[in-house]
Amino acid sequence: MRRMGLLARFYSPTIRIHMILSVICVLLSYLIQLLAVLQEWHLLLSLGSILVYMPFYTAPLVFARYSDRTLSLSLPASTFEKPLFALLYCFVVTPLLMALVWYCSMGVASLFTSHADVTTCILNMADRQLSEGGISNLSVSDLNRYRWVTEMLAPMIALYVVLNVRRSPVVFGIVAIFVTLVVLSLTGGIIAGVYAFKAGFDAAIAGNEPDEKAIVKTIMDSVSSSMWIVSAVAGVINVAIASLIFYKARK
Repeated sequence: MRRMGLLARFYSPTIRIHMILSVICVLLSYLIQLLAVLQEWHLLLSLGSILVYMPFYTAPLVFARYSDRTLSLSLPASTFEKPLFALLYCFVVTPLLMALVWYCSMGVASLFTSHADVTTCILNMADRQLSEGGISNLSVSDLNRYRWVTEMLAPMIALYVVLNVRRSPVVFGIVAIFVTLVVLSLTGGIIAGVYAFKAGFDAAIAGNEPDEKAIVKTIMDSVSSSMWIVSAVAGVINVAIASLIFYKARK
């Protein structure tokens, strides 16, 4: 614990900055999404979602403080404790801080409005839109059940990059986050496109006119049923990258 404390002290300048920015991002996100729920401005929900994830995605940049590894290599901590500290900060401390700010904001807002539970309001709103679109047997909660495992990929890959590149770790860390998010987005689009093509092809084989609502329903059902597979693959990748981080630290 003493050595972990020394690691925290060594990275304290960037940890302090990241924590302050995390509080600001989560607070702004909550206020934006609360306003979106109260005024039914759905376009603001996307902006709020981006802001609330920023602290989680950018947590690995805390460990890109120095391009020169001389200082970090000489820290009085083992090669197991150094990557463990980085993983704990990125995937335990940061999410706990985000949750603390979010629920404290919700508690304060509950004194003034009955819509303070923004998360539930947004989920209910999305479920209502699905129901109005003829997809009543699927909920957004089902789609988000395994999402957190996939969301870990971007900061996990960024942490690996930041701890191993020799030059410009901040730049390469940001590039790693951006590229991973783009790849995940494209992968989701490809999966949905494959299911859409299959649904349209099946309708054509059966000699039926394409029914847009039926095709969308098929896509959503198929994506929902395959989420656990995607999450399982993402989980394996996360474990593999974490193992590589410990392996590289020993070397």
